[in-house]
Amino acid sequence: MNKSELKQLIKEEISKVNLKENLNPEVTKSVDRFIKAMAQRYGYEEQDAIHAIQTAISQRNSELDEELYTPNEMADKAVEDESNGPGY
Repeated sequence: MNKSELKQLIKEEISKVNLKENLNPEVTKSVDRFIKAMAQRYGYEEQDAIHAIQTAISQRNSELDEELYTPNEMADKAVEDESNGPGY
């Protein structure tokens, strides 16, 4: 299984999980304040601030996806890191 197939499988499994957690009301309030602050700071409408935040989160998730390794790649990386010695 290559990296892209593994990513796709993980995404499919995550989408199957139905998370019905109660969101902490303080989190909701904090997010609302953050959106309003970003909109005010950059002169955006709130919807534009939400879009900018979603885009930033998507970029961050893409960076995290790039760090996803297959078991063989993880083993290779561990061997490589070990052979390089401590990083002083």
